[in-house]
Amino acid sequence: MKKFSFILLPLLFLVVGCGYKHTQAKLKKPVKVYVKYVKNNTDEPRLEDYFTEALKNQFIKRKDTLLVSDLGKADLLIKGKIKNFKYAGISFLSSDRSLEYRASMIVEISLIDKNGVLLKTKDFYEYKEFKTGISEGKNINIDVGIIENLRPIIYKKLSSIIAEDVFDWMFAGF
Repeated sequence: MKKFSFILLPLLFLVVGCGYKHTQAKLKKPVKVYVKYVKNNTDEPRLEDYFTEALKNQFIKRKDTLLVSDLGKADLLIKGKIKNFKYAGISFLSSDRSLEYRASMIVEISLIDKNGVLLKTKDFYEYKEFKTGISEGKNINIDVGIIENLRPIIYKKLSSIIAEDVFDWMFAGF
């Protein structure tokens, strides 16, 4: 009898399961989304281009959404503004030159339904750290122009992360 229950019990769990079900929200039809060009309230050139593109890409690659170019055909309107973008030194040499920087960005996103009703608004924050110098033994060569060279990469990275967070926030609870 012990052998029988030893075999039967695990089999019973396999058949019945523990009652936990993983369900992913499935919408009946794709949600039509219009992304309004994002405002840039910073001095960073073209940052709004990178962020608007990253936001649109989130909706293009998802199956439950359809990016539309006509606001009149949209179920949802996404408006945003980049409120803050800054670089701050986080690691310094004895000469007070920054060896590492942190770039941070704050974006406010508003979700509006097709009747013009504001559904929700949220600020999204993200940061990334990067080095400005190359260590060669005891000597560290500082590339003063590295921020300029890395600017597009930093814009794209932060924009992509925040855009993904926006998508997840929009459809939480569906």
